[in-house]
Amino acid sequence: MRFWPKSRARSPKQLLSIAGRRSMLQATLARARSLTSEDRILVIAERVHLSEVARQLSDFPRAKVIQEPFGRSTAAACGLGAIFVERHEKDAVIVVLPADHIISDYRRFSSCIRLCSKVAKENEALVTIGIKPTYPATGYGYIKLKLRAQGAEGKIFKVERFIEKPSRRAAERFLKSANYLWNSGIFVWRTKVILDEIQKHLPRLSKGLKRIKEALGTCSQEEVIEKVYQGISPVSIDYGVMEKARDIFCVKANFGWDDCGSWASLEQLHRPDKDGNIFLGNVESIDTKGSIIFGSKDKLVATVGVKDLIVVNTDDATLVCHKERAEDVKRLVENLGKKGRYKRYL
Repeated sequence: MRFWPKSRARSPKQLLSIAGRRSMLQATLARARSLTSEDRILVIAERVHLSEVARQLSDFPRAKVIQEPFGRSTAAACGLGAIFVERHEKDAVIVVLPADHIISDYRRFSSCIRLCSKVAKENEALVTIGIKPTYPATGYGYIKLKLRAQGAEGKIFKVERFIEKPSRRAAERFLKSANYLWNSGIFVWRTKVILDEIQKHLPRLSKGLKRIKEALGTCSQEEVIEKVYQGISPVSIDYGVMEKARDIFCVKANFGWDDCGSWASLEQLHRPDKDGNIFLGNVESIDTKGSIIFGSKDKLVATVGVKDLIVVNTDDATLVCHKERAEDVKRLVENLGKKGRYKRYL
């Protein structure tokens, strides 16, 4: 919910058009289509988002959209996708593409995915993609590389460990070192490998996935998925598996990646005007500098003499915060959730 008030429980950021006319979900599907045939693509979505997903992906087969009854984070989603893939192809190579990323260079992206797929196919290992840091981000996870590259002109490394969301001082140290990359959250692995790792590190989830696997294609499929999801705790694939697995490869990439972690990330996606501003929607300003202002079509946002602010206007809520505090929007949303009278804004 870092893009509140534009993003809400029923309209998360991947369903928003932040970087262009297409939503991030639509852009992700376009990238997937550039990698493989449509019959080999699956979309995983929560039930609450299905109608909007169907609307945005109106030309994509409805049968290829897997429904989660509710979110249980990325480990469950990765496992669920793997058993659906396994049903049709015993040991396929799976590419996991989060639907809330921005990729600017499709050619380099496709080349990187092909290399990752080759590494995954040839090894009993998980493969992740690392991005060279450009600033000391504290909201990203980092990958610490072993010193020696394995091949492909120095692009393939073994992973020593993962570090989640470091302190500012640690992030500054990582930025200066050649041994650390941002964790892109894009993963490539063989079906058997990821299911074995889930069984090893998340046995409760693994047991649930086996129950779902037995029900696939039957009239009780959705009922079993719901029961399994009720009994598992949400955990990310990063925490649940990647931080514990021993044999991980990392492919170093440079294809213009951004995970749009906050409103401040719009500065990476849009060209500022001569005063350093990014104005989206219906905006008028005087003496405004270094600000990000997101208005709506039907309501004017006007600013005078402000600097380094983020202003986001919707029909029922307005956000005003300093750019340096963009990461705290998530904390603001958490506070709103604790107060019953504000839950309708979430």
